[in-house]
Amino acid sequence: MRRLFLFVLVCGAACFCMLAASCGDDDPVSSGGATPTFTRQLDFGEYDTYYSVSRARDGAILVGGQADLLEIDSSGATPDTTENPQAILIKYTSDGDTLWSAMWGMTDWSESVVAIEPTDIGLLTSSQKTSMLGPGSNVLFQQVFSDGSVGWDAEVDFSQFDYAPDITATSDGNYVAVGFGISMGGYGEMGIVKLDPSGSVVWQKEILYLDTTTTATNVLELPDSTLLVAGTFESSANHDRNLYLRRMRADGDSLFAAMIPMSGLNKVHDFQVTDDGFRLLGDGSDGIRYGTFIINTDTAGVMLTAQYWFRDVPFGISDGRFTSDGGAVLCGYYNKSGYEDGGLLIKLDAAGELEWEREFDELQTTIRFYAVMDYSGGYVVVGDIKPLLEDNQDMLLIRTDSRGMVTEN
Repeated sequence: MRRLFLFVLVCGAACFCMLAASCGDDDPVSSGGATPTFTRQLDFGEYDTYYSVSRARDGAILVGGQADLLEIDSSGATPDTTENPQAILIKYTSDGDTLWSAMWGMTDWSESVVAIEPTDIGLLTSSQKTSMLGPGSNVLFQQVFSDGSVGWDAEVDFSQFDYAPDITATSDGNYVAVGFGISMGGYGEMGIVKLDPSGSVVWQKEILYLDTTTTATNVLELPDSTLLVAGTFESSANHDRNLYLRRMRADGDSLFAAMIPMSGLNKVHDFQVTDDGFRLLGDGSDGIRYGTFIINTDTAGVMLTAQYWFRDVPFGISDGRFTSDGGAVLCGYYNKSGYEDGGLLIKLDAAGELEWEREFDELQTTIRFYAVMDYSGGYVVVGDIKPLLEDNQDMLLIRTDSRGMVTEN
């Protein structure tokens, strides 16, 4: 197994280090042995990656993604028979030991786990199920028990190309998932579906505006049992992508829809309820620079305040979450050269200002992070790692301390 190196940039401390240990004893970045940290690299075949991470009800780490079982021999030749990319789900202890793994897939279909919602009996997953014989994909929901065995599954079709990146359990014992579908004409519609505990569809909504692409990426049940859905609204005329909020009753009927002008919005990653309304975390551009934002709105979705943070070096954000200290953690990647990327972990304080950032790097290797969560005094981030001169790409799971540091592998 290759060893993963961590390059550290401590903002405000005027300290740049090749390795965390080389910063010296007076550097404030230290786990102090309080939080176990680790790196886990998993290889199934040619092209493997993690897309989602969540915390189980028992505190374990749940990760989901895609495992390509196609193996390439040392000469680079591919075998006569190939396997379809399979959806994979793995449960780890807090120390990074594997408890169980589950895989599923169908002939002529490519599947990957993109969302995980813990439940009392296990979890519910959302997978993107894509045809390998022609255009089109559906959303596959699956019940998984606490021992890793798979129960029911339910397939939902929003449009031509479908994706459901968020699920939440509701107070009435059901589940609501949000996503979007892209038609063959290139326009997108917001998709929202409610499932009962057996996987049957209670109701399903598709919301489409003329000549626009509307997506849903996050859903949250509010204290009054109404639903708040966040996503993007993009006009085909000027391609400005704006922040979109929709509040719905438990039966799916709409209470209001609000659009917050953002112009260069990329994606909403997380949101939460505040005393004044709602707080949203995302990433995007002001037309010149790319960075992150935290927006506060009132209960009707009208923007009250906005905090932005921009990074000078080119980078991309894949996922982000609000943290227990009132700040936020985000993950993604930055470009090292024309052919290589490094993993990026960013911590913002409660005011939306940069607290620290970490660059995960290895020589002649691309590392990309796709999902992150706040976890027991530190953070868990998942993605993939691929050497520049090799065809093989492995899954990557990292647990850091509260300062984003990994002290042992």
